Amino acid sequence: MWQYNGEVIKTAKEMVINDVRYPKQIFKDADLLAELGITSYTPEAVADQRYYWNTTDNPKDVAELKKNMVSKVKAQVGARLSQTDWMVIRATDGGTAVPSDVATYRTAIRAEGNTKETEINELVSIDDVIAYENASYTEVRKVAIYTENEDGTSTVSYGDETESFTRSIDKCMHFDATDPLAEIDPAFVSLTED
Repeated sequence: MWQYNGEVIKTAKEMVINDVRYPKQIFKDADLLAELGITSYTPEAVADQRYYWNTTDNPKDVAELKKNMVSKVKAQVGARLSQTDWMVIRATDGGTAVPSDVATYRTAIRAEGNTKETEINELVSIDDVIAYENASYTEVRKVAIYTENEDGTSTVSYGDETESFTRSIDKCMHFDATDPLAEIDPAFVSLTED
């Protein structure tokens, strides 16, 4: 793309400059373009539409973004609790009591949700919102060791060797409480905020 007197030229075209008509082939001649005052143009990167209206000069309303973030947290809490709601209903109806590890998990999820809502409500600027929804974390995982079996299948195991990855995590969606009913990832070592 090019620019001439404030006009952005997306494709080569015929130009009239100082009453002289130039064919579109002039866009192949860098020296002539420079002489005529036609410069190369690279558009400004489009701002992240989650936080800005078209350009970084026009951020979205922080209060509205925070409201949406709180809704996201509430949805996450609800989704996580819904997995064990049947246990609570069963216990309420006089059946088996909720296992203590599940009750502890449910309490931790509610507490984390409340903490996240407080953190979100304390955010002040668009930069604060962006940082909360794009927090840098380091994940450490054990390196997988694959062993070929005689029957052509393979078996995976994990030794002491680890590898680290940097991840961007939306803190509205990430909860630290460990679900006692979830399948354990044997490769997982740790996830810490940078």
